[in-house]
Amino acid sequence: MSQETETVESLIRGPLIGTLVGLILYGVTSLRAFFYFRTYVDDRMGLRLLGSILETAHAALSVFILAYYLIAHYAQVQVLQSATWVSAVSHCNANWAMLVSP
Repeated sequence: MSQETETVESLIRGPLIGTLVGLILYGVTSLRAFFYFRTYVDDRMGLRLLGSILETAHAALSVFILAYYLIAHYAQVQVLQSATWVSAVSHCNANWAMLVSP
């Protein structure tokens, strides 16, 4: 294995593990939101759905980022050195999702 491939593997390992743990927590959050929707039926629908929509968008963007770096541009160090627009949107979306989650 070349030095460049080892560098790529060490750089992408953290985001991969973080995304997988995040997707597990997304499942827990979805279950929690389902129980919240069933319990508090008097809350506004827009408020109840906003957190779920943002969480779903964040999970989808995280998977897209991993697909971009791990599949489309595998072992290309120059691609890893720059962020995509999806990365910025994903981080902003995660912050909003934390604020409005039930």
